Amino acid sequence: MSDNRSTPLNIRKKDKATLSNVLNEMIYEKKMSLQEFRLFLLYLAKIDPKNPSQTEVTFSLQQYSALLGVELNESALFAVMDKLLKRLVSIRPEIMPEYAIDGRIRCQLFSKCFMFKAKSDGKWYMSFKCHDDIKPYLFDFKGNFTEFEFWNAINLHSFHEIRLYMLLKQYYRIGERIIDLQDLKRMLGIASHEFPEYKIFARSVLKKCQTALKKNSDLMFDYKPVGRPAQAVRFVIYENTSFVLPDTLSASNIIFPSKGNTGISHAYSQYYQHPIPSWPESSEQLETMNLLFQINKQAFFEEFDFATMEYLMEIIKKLYPLPQLCNADFLADYLKQVIPDLRIFYLQMSRAAVSPLMRARSNYLAKILLNECTSRLGFSYSSSSHKYTYKGNHDNRFGFEHRDYDLAEIENLLLK
Repeated sequence: MSDNRSTPLNIRKKDKATLSNVLNEMIYEKKMSLQEFRLFLLYLAKIDPKNPSQTEVTFSLQQYSALLGVELNESALFAVMDKLLKRLVSIRPEIMPEYAIDGRIRCQLFSKCFMFKAKSDGKWYMSFKCHDDIKPYLFDFKGNFTEFEFWNAINLHSFHEIRLYMLLKQYYRIGERIIDLQDLKRMLGIASHEFPEYKIFARSVLKKCQTALKKNSDLMFDYKPVGRPAQAVRFVIYENTSFVLPDTLSASNIIFPSKGNTGISHAYSQYYQHPIPSWPESSEQLETMNLLFQINKQAFFEEFDFATMEYLMEIIKKLYPLPQLCNADFLADYLKQVIPDLRIFYLQMSRAAVSPLMRARSNYLAKILLNECTSRLGFSYSSSSHKYTYKGNHDNRFGFEHRDYDLAEIENLLLK
């Protein structure tokens, strides 16, 4: 596709998305999913900032699917729209009322998200209208604004990547930006209790974004902390001269499809950079796959690939026995049970001086999980002999003998 050729939504590769700097620096109450944020970006690309009378954007599900290069079903996308409508953001106005010296507006991005099946052609359509409180920051700007290539932003693979891309685009011509650390986290939708240490935040978020933007965008950046302990982050922003804008988007799995949506099966394997042996043939298999994805996302901050998660899940199931999965309600209950503990184990691994390579970090995390298993199964550890002694005072469903074991031997018996 050449630069002046349009997509099914009449979006050209060089088309821009524009918003005021005030809106670009808004704080998200919670991190959006990639599909939610892509819909917001699409809204930005389709409106005309000079025409405030036209705030509603409508397009078909078929057009949107063709744009992303994946097959989406209406029920899954309806759920995304429902979440998007309820999203709250926090904005600091450029001009305060005369009675205020500081403050923030908390409001929704959209006042209407409507999905309907048209009489004319029987196709599903989506319609979006921005909230009135957001309108001044999308149309007829009174202050500075940020402009970026829509195709570039939507090609990125996570909310954090796109948000950081937008924040750095705002200062691209200046070439440098310093952002308060806590403000940066809030603008990235990161809760105050997440990544309590800068080095964990840098490794889990900034480093990943740096790699992603270098690979998939027209921007590159370096970063370093400001202050000891870190109070802010200094970004140095460069043009990525080697980047070539792709003709099609890099697929990324966010919505789990119903059986038969092979387009998103491919997207799932692309997301994890590891092929899935076969697409699930049952709802139980689909829920199991979804479970891996959700644990990786909620507890491990999307660090590990599919094959690694399969291995880690085998150990997790020994810690938290998993009855046969049968529906999404059970999945939600199970996640509520395990996510808090798994986040703690992940933070233990992140605080250790472990190589940044995924294999080394996953092996260290597996060791933490195995150590927790040994404790719960009735082993005691000797730091002098580096052996685990089975005491036999727990349910011996794995057939352990009353003797000393190496951790590797316990692992083999647990995962046999």
